[in-house]
Amino acid sequence: MDPHPIARPFIVQAGRTTQALGHGRVVGQLYAYLYFSEEPRCLSDMQDALGISKGSASTAIRVLEDWGAAKRLWLKGDRRDFFEARTSFAQIIRRALATTIAATMSTTDKLIDSAIAEVDETDDAFIHERLVSLESFRDRAAEIQNNPILKRLLGF
Repeated sequence: MDPHPIARPFIVQAGRTTQALGHGRVVGQLYAYLYFSEEPRCLSDMQDALGISKGSASTAIRVLEDWGAAKRLWLKGDRRDFFEARTSFAQIIRRALATTIAATMSTTDKLIDSAIAEVDETDDAFIHERLVSLESFRDRAAEIQNNPILKRLLGF
């Protein structure tokens, strides 16, 4: 089913927003499409309405489910999965940020650890000093991220 004409600019803008945040255009478009859909939608509805592949729709819906932005539904008499948008924006944004930060931190952790091991073999004091400084910052950031009081305040 095609989106309502009023919804179209929101779908475009949501796609631009998630793309700018590094999550791909389809994630935002799919959320906005579901948000402005009165009835739950299946993947084929999403594909047709947005002109996207089944793989793109499937990948984007998994991201939205991880963020708590989409809810999977079962409709009696239909074997397909249906989805609807959740509307708790604060919770969605918190979970999206937490997921993004965790993924970025994981990649950065591996990069720093690998670089420190490599520079230890070359005895480059300047680079080693810079990497130790990054490692220290990473450790402090991880402490903050894992602080139970902060998690409670942010609703994680």
